[in-house]
Amino acid sequence: MANKNEFAVIYQKKLLDMHWRQWRALGVTYRIPAETYWILDLEALFVSSLTMCIHDRQLLAACIEWLARNREWINLSRLKCIVKKFATPISDSFGTLLPASVIKLLENTLRQYGFNLTLGRVKSNKKHTNSNAANYEEAFKKFQMEDIVPKLAFIRSAVLLQLSLRASYGNHARTETFLYLLLKKQGDLPSIAREICYSEKTVHKVLERWVTSGFVKQIHDEYLVTTPSWHDFWTYGENQGYLNWARTFRILDQVQFLLSTDPWCTDSDALALAFRVLAKEVDRIAAACNVRMPDVKIHPAEEYYSLFTSGLIELLDHLLTPIT
Repeated sequence: MANKNEFAVIYQKKLLDMHWRQWRALGVTYRIPAETYWILDLEALFVSSLTMCIHDRQLLAACIEWLARNREWINLSRLKCIVKKFATPISDSFGTLLPASVIKLLENTLRQYGFNLTLGRVKSNKKHTNSNAANYEEAFKKFQMEDIVPKLAFIRSAVLLQLSLRASYGNHARTETFLYLLLKKQGDLPSIAREICYSEKTVHKVLERWVTSGFVKQIHDEYLVTTPSWHDFWTYGENQGYLNWARTFRILDQVQFLLSTDPWCTDSDALALAFRVLAKEVDRIAAACNVRMPDVKIHPAEEYYSLFTSGLIELLDHLLTPIT
């Protein structure tokens, strides 16, 4: 897809639809069908929606109303961790994806409606600023409750497996570790901790207790389940798709940032170079979805740009309508 403007319009629409499909699965009122395949990550969806709200202000309503009405389902520790990931530049050549000021705006707005939430301090990076900061301020300034988020009443749904587990086992590291092993069957300590957004120390305590109890076993550096019986209890998650949504949203949102921010949105050469910088991370997500991206090493610049943009659209199509 060589036409940059056409690509930017299509990409943004598909990315926004992906967010709304997931919010619909959580009961939020919107005009498109709910997600039925991918297992959701509530905190990743929240932070990504906050990042994308300058392109669709109803996403801000979804975030704030969800916190106001369903606060107990949010894992604050994970939310803070993912916020920091989004506030950390992916590359020195890019600006900050989520400005530190947005977190303060969120806290202040919630306080106006009688809800106190502290996400901790996100350091402002003078070297890596975000030229969209004023757009976020405008979005928050115009925010008003739209009554699109209900009180969560039913979570026995395959894509809401994360929340089902939280309802059963609590909203803490044990649940997120359980979900990881349930879906990926095994993993080493650094991989598990990184994936679920907890410290290695915290996850290690959970795993060591489970090893002692026989719930999981350790073979060298890998932890894996010892019996299929606990998988059987959650069989409705077997045919669902699992992704690291914090990583996926962060990379896809970074592409959107480039498509809507100077100099990349006005300079095709700068955009093409930025896509090459992102290639490795995009390839990682695409591989998890069985989508083939072009090899950055073998294609000349113009050809690679066209193949890369086409690959991104194919990736979003897969995330919207997966081929299973």
